[in-house]
Amino acid sequence: MDSLNRIMDEGDCFSCLVESPKERMRKDLFNTVNTVAGHGELVYVTTNEPYSTVADNLLALNINTRGIYYIDCISAISEGLDSVDVSFILDISDLNSLSIMVKKQLDRVKDGGFLFLDAVHTLWIYNKSSIVARFTQATVEKAQKAGVNVIFFIVDVKNKDLLRKIAPLFDYFIVSGDALNG
Repeated sequence: MDSLNRIMDEGDCFSCLVESPKERMRKDLFNTVNTVAGHGELVYVTTNEPYSTVADNLLALNINTRGIYYIDCISAISEGLDSVDVSFILDISDLNSLSIMVKKQLDRVKDGGFLFLDAVHTLWIYNKSSIVARFTQATVEKAQKAGVNVIFFIVDVKNKDLLRKIAPLFDYFIVSGDALNG
């Protein structure tokens, strides 16, 4: 995570979009969490796997999960109710509910914390790219006002429509591979 370390060393609140090939996505996600762990609280929005799977994988990799709060957009409500460390979004296509929950958690981790979304492209399955772009813009703006750093991941796909719409919304754009070590 040399690129991310350089960005964090600048000391300013930042937003970063990371494009990762599908086969590297999980490794890049966990390397990124490991890089920011201990630098502030983290709100981890999971749109790819249940939070319990993500948390178990992070623990298996000996990544410090203290200070991570999960917003789980894909688990069935029967898996559990909101707790101190996790909230559930009942419908991943409901970006209004997700936006409200993100705002609530930004207030919790303000001033130096991190907002992490593991797969912004997953939201594109359920919404038009223009709607995902508006959600992304509003989320990045809310985070910056709260002094929270933003790191969103997007999978590298042939159709670059969503990428073209959201990349300009971030301070930094990192292409996975040599930029993300590990």
